[in-house]
Amino acid sequence: MVEVGQAPYRDRLDAETSTYAVIELDDGRKHKMRGDGLEKAIVDSKAKPATG
Repeated sequence: MVEVGQAPYRDRLDAETSTYAVIELDDGRKHKMRGDGLEKAIVDSKAKPATG
């Protein structure tokens, strides 16, 4: 996980804000994830974005 934050869904200005997490895949590509329960899962797991 390289980033966690809050932003409008699919970055649309008219959408509600939701929690997202960005993960980096083994091949270097990044994938933004959203979903019901994501914020709770991140808090419960105490996961933090990786540094450098």
